Amino acid sequence: HLWSERYDREMTDVFAIQDEICQAIVDKLRVQLAPGRPLVKRHTENLEAYNLYLKGYYHTFKFTPESLAKARECFEQAIAEDPNYALAYVGLAVYYHHLGVFGIRPPKEMWLKCQEAAQKALELDDKLAAAYAIGGVHRSLEFDWVGSEREFRKGLELEPDSAEIWTAVSYTHLTLPTKRIV
Repeated sequence: HLWSERYDREMTDVFAIQDEICQAIVDKLRVQLAPGRPLVKRHTENLEAYNLYLKGYYHTFKFTPESLAKARECFEQAIAEDPNYALAYVGLAVYYHHLGVFGIRPPKEMWLKCQEAAQKALELDDKLAAAYAIGGVHRSLEFDWVGSEREFRKGLELEPDSAEIWTAVSYTHLTLPTKRIV
C-alpha cells in the first residue's frame, strides 16, 4: 500500500480538485516530473464547456437519433462557450461519423463533416490523440489503410495507453503492435 487519501470538497471547480489530487499523488509517491510542466493538460479553462462536452459524449454513445441530436447540441454549445476547445470538435467529428455509419444521413456528406471537425481539432491542438483516433477510423472507412494506420500511430505516440485509440484500432481491424510505439 503506497498511498491513499480522502477528499471531501465542494464541486465548485473540478479542475482545481483534479490538480490538488494529482499534486498529492505526485508528492506522496515522489514522482520526478519535468519542472514547470503541468500535471494534467486542461483542454479548456471553461467549466461549462467541459460539462457540455461530457454531456455530448454521453449522448453520442447512446446511439439513438434523439441522443445524437442532443450530442450535437451539446458539442456546439461547448464550442460556443470556448471556440478553442479542440475536444469539442473531436466530439462533433464522432457525432458526424455516427450519423454516416448508421445511415441517418448520407455517409459521404457526414464523413466530409467528420474530417473537417477532426481537422479543426488538430488545428487547435496538434497533440490531441483523440483527433488522430477519429481520423484513423475515418480513413479506414475510405479503405485508406496506410493513412488510417498513420493516424493511429500518431495518436499512440502521444498517448500510448489510450483506451480510446486502441478501441478505434480494433474497430477498424488493423493490427498494430500492443507495446508502446516510440
